[in-house]
Amino acid sequence: MRHNRDEKRFDRRVGHLRCMLANMTNSLFLHGKIRTTLPKAKELRSLAENMITLGKKGDMSARRRAIAFMRDKTVV
Repeated sequence: MRHNRDEKRFDRRVGHLRCMLANMTNSLFLHGKIRTTLPKAKELRSLAENMITLGKKGDMSARRRAIAFMRDKTVV
């Protein structure tokens, strides 16, 4: 049962959802803006803010966490 879950699944499997959000985050940081639906944008906002916070820390642990999520070293 879905009692009090914060994450939305957008009718996708969890692996596909994570990949979709990681790709959208990469596109946002590469191009500065993206075109998407409002619910996806709201879900993406918290992830992008978390990646920005990791970038501000700047230590190696934060870089590794960002690379693990976004899977693209050029963006990090």
